[in-house]
Amino acid sequence: FENGTTIPGLVTLIDMFGEWVGGLMENANPLLYSIIVDGIMVASYTVIGNTGKNAGDYRMMISGGSNFSGQIDVAWSILKKDIMIITFGGEREYDGTAFILGGRVDGIVDEGSGYELITLGSITDVGAIVNGYRLNWGTANPANYIINETLGTLKVVPKDIENAVVTLDQTHTYDGNVKVQGIRSVIICSLDATYMATGHIASDAGEYTMVLVGTGNFTGQVEVNWSISKRALTAGMVSVQGDYVYNGTDQTVHYTVS
Repeated sequence: FENGTTIPGLVTLIDMFGEWVGGLMENANPLLYSIIVDGIMVASYTVIGNTGKNAGDYRMMISGGSNFSGQIDVAWSILKKDIMIITFGGEREYDGTAFILGGRVDGIVDEGSGYELITLGSITDVGAIVNGYRLNWGTANPANYIINETLGTLKVVPKDIENAVVTLDQTHTYDGNVKVQGIRSVIICSLDATYMATGHIASDAGEYTMVLVGTGNFTGQVEVNWSISKRALTAGMVSVQGDYVYNGTDQTVHYTVS
């Protein structure tokens, strides 16, 4: 019955509801009540069933005394308590390790119950996930609570390779064939970066610039110079074709260079 509810016999009950706060509810605030019959305050009565601890519905029996007789069976309730579960969220750059944040519970009144909030969110690679949770209640009774929640998001963003240290593989000397400049490693903050290369293929002697663009957990780009060296001419590279005999005229030698 809510405040001011009238039941048969013109009996009015006042202040019959409270909110569960983890202790025993008795006939004192917030279960303070009075009884009025035909406008007359009942000063003497006895009550049983007017205490409770856990959230739920209860019944109490009020028996009249002095100038009143009979009994009244009255329903009353302890409401569930709202609690808020918060998991933290945030953003960080990829570093090869798991990104994990905790959380907190606001509103549980079972002190010493040993309840524990365990956050479940864990992300290493680029992307985003909701930071979920598991609540171990310990000795607290979950039936006494209404759970509200605010869940954070864990986000990992790509790492820029602009300042990466690039170690090239073999060097090249011109030989008429196409050369592909190999890359031994691309390291940024001790991480072995993944990338896509352009400008790393050529055939003529000269200076070149390749561009490495981060992929996967990496972003940005870094430029790297490489070269194909000129080939040095040596006597062994020239082959004279045919034999030449004096004939009194200018003769042109035929030769190949390889």
